[in-house]
Amino acid sequence: MPRAKKVDTETAEIVEGTATVTTTPAIVESTPVVEKPAAKKTRRKFAQDDPILCRSVTYGELLLPGKKSKLLYTFANYGDTTEVEFQDLQALRSTKSKYLNMPYFVIEDEELLEQWPEMKAIHDKAALVDINAIFKMPVAQMKKRLKELPAGMRETVKNMASEKIQNGSLDSIAKINAIDEIYNTNLKFYINN
Repeated sequence: MPRAKKVDTETAEIVEGTATVTTTPAIVESTPVVEKPAAKKTRRKFAQDDPILCRSVTYGELLLPGKKSKLLYTFANYGDTTEVEFQDLQALRSTKSKYLNMPYFVIEDEELLEQWPEMKAIHDKAALVDINAIFKMPVAQMKKRLKELPAGMRETVKNMASEKIQNGSLDSIAKINAIDEIYNTNLKFYINN
């Protein structure tokens, strides 16, 4: 029988005219992998008088009386921003105020919303809404979007729609009928008045 010949990590063996190659596994030394624990993100501690940026999602002027600070916060119109003290937001949260839960305005501070997860879902949904863009959508898409809006924003849609009908920038009867149907309004009244 012919002898086997060693080549690096392979052994070749010839048996009656056929060659067989077997591989011997190489021994590799490895260093154990030590996973470092993920660094914990420190939560921001808010002082009672820290100003928190908020944005109105209400049509027209919105007045917010501060329960703790006794300040009166004013939002001039839809989309207007103002800073509200943390203590006043905290008071609104603890009383489950409509200002935060409908919402009438949204908190723009992501760090605070991360600490208040029950508010985050409501405010994220409301913050993404562009009511002017809804009026430009095709009727079917507009209907779907109107049904999904948070309760606090429905009044804003009604008021903005009536203003747009009166100034002529919303003249689609199908869109006006859609708003009337979904929100039980009578916006057709404003056509040609």
